[in-house]
Amino acid sequence: MGSADWNETDGLGDFLDEGWEKVWQGDIAGAHQDAERTLALDPASPEAHNLMGYVLAAEGAMERAAAHYDKALELDPGFGEALLNHADLQLAVGESARGLALLDELLAISEASEERVEATLMRIEALNRLDRREEAAEACEGLLTAEPESAELELAIGRVLFEAGSIELAEARLRRAISRGVTSGDAEYFLGVIADTGGDAEAATLHFIRARELDSDGPVPAWTHPRWAFERMVQEAIRALPAPWATRLEGTLVVCADLPGIELVADGLDPRTPVFADAVSGEGEQLEVGRLFVYQRPVELIASAPEHVAEELEQALLRELTAVAQPPPAPS
Repeated sequence: MGSADWNETDGLGDFLDEGWEKVWQGDIAGAHQDAERTLALDPASPEAHNLMGYVLAAEGAMERAAAHYDKALELDPGFGEALLNHADLQLAVGESARGLALLDELLAISEASEERVEATLMRIEALNRLDRREEAAEACEGLLTAEPESAELELAIGRVLFEAGSIELAEARLRRAISRGVTSGDAEYFLGVIADTGGDAEAATLHFIRARELDSDGPVPAWTHPRWAFERMVQEAIRALPAPWATRLEGTLVVCADLPGIELVADGLDPRTPVFADAVSGEGEQLEVGRLFVYQRPVELIASAPEHVAEELEQALLRELTAVAQPPPAPS
């Protein structure tokens, strides 16, 4: 891959290596500087445009990121990493058909096994979003015998199999990912969901507590909002709710935090709950919510990009308020 006239002595390779190292360390600002240096040294380097695209996407500048991926692929149409990154960005902004086309293009030319597994995982996501379920199920079958070198891909396979309903196969993959050293909260979280669905509340709680701990220690998006800005977005989302809800929340204490408290998780609350209504009393028009907790990390995890945070806040608030407004089921 890459520019034919890449000269290692001009520093380009060093800046690229340092840039990606900073990406993996979570230093997106430092990686941005290295990407700028690589482009200054060689504006015709597809690797430099790919790095800049990745950094800009991490910062939430999706349109600018897409332009750099397009340039990388114009310079090197067979650049597999840029095709993958561009497809991932398209899925993140809701352009599933465009992402699927990029993935199909990659699968038509790539012979690298890890690259093909990653492309297949994204392709399944795109097909599901496009409601092409049968094709997605067929693509899942191709993952059953995959033996990725990357533990992160092991985790991704487990998650896709879980979402496809292959629970036993998903559980095995998730446990293998943990045994191979994956430190993301995803593996513990989905094992918790599996245990909870299977009726093992104790195991589910332990998995959820570990998932919360890993989420707490993990990196936040480079585009994460300062707390004051997030709190302002929460207030704006509450004001934007349909009139009955906005009125009923006028006297509610609204608290923003990173994640649900561990004591709540231990009591059974999903550790990735975006909104939690507490001290609820009354029903219908008499409903009162004493406290409303809004958790920033779960909201941003679901939103996946800064421009989606406001919409996700409104939807999460409505889901929680609608849920607590429902009367309890009559005893059977």
